[in-house]
Parts: sequence; structure tokens; C-alpha cells
Amino acid sequence: MRPSPDRQAHAATQTRTSGIPAKLGDPRSDRARAGASVQKPAAVHGMDHGEGCRSYCRMGPPHTRQFSPYLPEVARLARQVPDNFGRTLIEIYSGEEFIERIKHVPFTGEGVGALEEAKEQGRPVVLVTGHFGNYDAPRAALIARGYPVGGLYSPMSNAFFNDRYVAAISRIGLPVFERSGKGLGKMVRHLKAGGIVGMVADHYMRRGVPIDFMGQPAWTALSAAEMAVKYDALAIPIYGLRHADGIGFDIIVDAPIPHGEPIAMTQAMNASLERLVRAHPEQWFWIHRRWKTPPGHKQ
Repeated sequence: MRPSPDRQAHAATQTRTSGIPAKLGDPRSDRARAGASVQKPAAVHGMDHGEGCRSYCRMGPPHTRQFSPYLPEVARLARQVPDNFGRTLIEIYSGEEFIERIKHVPFTGEGVGALEEAKEQGRPVVLVTGHFGNYDAPRAALIARGYPVGGLYSPMSNAFFNDRYVAAISRIGLPVFERSGKGLGKMVRHLKAGGIVGMVADHYMRRGVPIDFMGQPAWTALSAAEMAVKYDALAIPIYGLRHADGIGFDIIVDAPIPHGEPIAMTQAMNASLERLVRAHPEQWFWIHRRWKTPPGHKQ
């Protein structure tokens, strides 16, 4: 009997993420090479990321409008975008080893002082990032420095992969909160107690609002801004910028976004991420359909 697609996906994930020896921080190691080679996690669905990037870039409006500045770089992005994704996946699955490597990386940016002060005062913080560089690197680095950071994650439709993924991010640090009624309740209690919550905010959200990103409307949740205002939390964009060697990182901490209308705050969050994507397009996960339009709305 042929295995179900879910079991095939689970087997492919297990093959790529377990039993990989050697040191994560050594670019010559088997694990580092494995991370660089995980460029076809979608192969179980019949398409590798390189071809996906090329196909996506060739799509008609409105997608070509987002990609048009990068069309001359399609060949480079088709190689480097999945390379970054593969490295990120292996790093997340490396747990304590990844934390050990990243705990001494430098923090830079206008928001470093505000983040340190919030920790000292026990003030809640909403950290906002995107699918850029390694999105879990800031959380790992902060936990290693004693910051009480919880992470919000969206459950995946593939239950086999979801269980492994949740176990992996939990090894980096706890608590983690599922995007569900129960999980969000726990996250709010953590925030109200003076904790820090990390959110990956560049998902397409059909119940969000259209807010500019890369020159086009992107349906975006307002929840990060709304929580920051409601619980008097700092709203700070933060990113794990990968070095050119593929191994090292800088943690970029932008200045806190002033409290105001949630739409204006969320636009500022999008603008923060856009600045880094335009400077380092190979580190953003272009493959996901960021500019989808909800049913019943015109593009």
C-alpha cells in the first residue's frame, strides 16, 4: 500500500532533520551542508523551491509587481532563498547546539537600549519579526540572555510535521503558544505578567486588513499592535540577519513603534521588514503567497 501524503511528508522531514552528525557551527560539517541542501522540502508535493521561485516570479499581476525590482536576480534568488530556508530549518531542529552558537551574537539597532530597559523594569514587550534570515534566532539569543520570551506559532495542517516542529521550537525555549483560543489566552497571561512575546507577523491573514508591503496591499493581522496598546507593551521589530558565510548572525533590534492607531502601527511594522527585505532579498521567504486576496475582495 502506498503511504499517504502526510506520511510521505513526515518521512521526508524525518530524513532531512534527524540523525545528522557533526557540529552545526562548522560550515564544512555534514549538518551545515545538510542545511544548505534542504532545498526541496516541497518535493513531496511535486515542486522544489527553486522552480517555485521562478514560477512565482513569472506569474501575472499583481505578483510581478512585487517581484519586478528583483526579476534580473531571479536565478540568484532561486538558489539563495531555499538555501536560507534549509539552513533555518536545520538550525531550528538543532536546539541547544543552536542556542550555544547564537547566544553571543551581537545585538544592534536603535531598540537595543529600550529592550534592555524593559527587561529590567519587567515591562511587557511584543517582538515582531518576519520570515527573514532565521526568524527564531532572536528568540534563541534572547532566551540565552535570560529574557522571558514566549513564541507564538500557527499549527500546521500536517499533524506529523506539526508535532516535530513544536517539539523543535520547544527545545529552543519555552513557553510557546499555539494560535488558538487556549493558546492566545496563555500568551496574554504571559504578557500581562511582564513577559515578552515573539510573533512572526508577515503571514497572509484573510481576516486582517490590507496594509502596504513592498508597494502592494498585503492582508495583515492587527493583533500585534492591538496587544501592545492594550497591555502597555513595547512593540519592537526584531530580526535575525544571516551573515554572508551562512553561519553567523546579527540580531537587528529596531526602535520601538510608538503607540497609536493599530493600522498605523502595523504599517510601521511592515515598513521595518520591507527595509530589510529590499536590502537582503535572498533572506526573505518569497515563496509564500504574501499578497493573496481574500475571497470576495478584488485584487
